[in-house]
Amino acid sequence: MTKDFDKKTGYLKPGIHKFTLEKLMHHKILANTETRRHLIQNLKLACEFYWSYDIENIFIDGSFATEKPYPADIDGVICFEGFEDQRLEKILESQSVWGDFSPYDPSKPGDKFRMWYEYQIEFYIHPIHKPFKHNTFLEFFQHSRDDEPRGIIQVTK
Repeated sequence: MTKDFDKKTGYLKPGIHKFTLEKLMHHKILANTETRRHLIQNLKLACEFYWSYDIENIFIDGSFATEKPYPADIDGVICFEGFEDQRLEKILESQSVWGDFSPYDPSKPGDKFRMWYEYQIEFYIHPIHKPFKHNTFLEFFQHSRDDEPRGIIQVTK
């Protein structure tokens, strides 16, 4: 247990916690298993791609942002100014797995993106993708399925 986590829930304490990739890789809990370190290595690939397009607002959450020793994946969101943001257009045209936001198997409603199948990471785009109960993904990600407040991670350079 570190000061960043809620003792009762195992979630990061509410708020946005800023981490560099280096800090994530050496965190006592967030990098305490081979599964977590592998996910962080995959996250590094994604972040380097998005940073190459000047995307600074990269947030991650889900079971990765908990004390769970073996999270299945990383869920995340990248934020843009709006629908007309040229960076978004370039990412979508990149042919990269990190720019492919279409369902991997279109015959399956709600199927995950190709990035999830290849790297166990799934990023959504704010403001284009719409979360369920909340106005923004940042609000959505800061609550558990039971609507319990929890923290998220902003990955910084």
